Amino acid sequence: MSIIPIEVAMQHVYADKADQPQVERKLASAIETAEQFIGRRIYSTVEELNAARVAAAAQLSSVVKITGVPIPTPEGEVLQLIEESNQAAKYELTMQIRGIVVNPALEIGILLILGDLYANRENTTEKTANELPMGAIFHLKPFRADMGF
Repeated sequence: MSIIPIEVAMQHVYADKADQPQVERKLASAIETAEQFIGRRIYSTVEELNAARVAAAAQLSSVVKITGVPIPTPEGEVLQLIEESNQAAKYELTMQIRGIVVNPALEIGILLILGDLYANRENTTEKTANELPMGAIFHLKPFRADMGF
């Protein structure tokens, strides 16, 4: 279940029922973009947040940490890949532990990202590809835990 109902998203972008699959994909992307920007996972309820924190804390202790300087051999490359994989896993678990319950400001930030994605569906735009809409930044920045991954 999405943290923002599809009906709200459809109404926000003034989409027709035929566009719902496209809006659902863009909504999922907008949520992920917002979460990566703030460095936290966003949950629908306190119960979901608490369950995610408990699960993430249990997993975090089992993430293998490989230390040392990678050596320039195929084995060293494998160790480097494992280390990078562990870093990504730790970051994901940290995002879950830092999680937050959706609130009106987060919802608006996500909807602004969705609106931008929906309005700029084509490959051409005057904006830089990695820019968030200013309104989205305004709504999401107070909840930012770090600079993202």
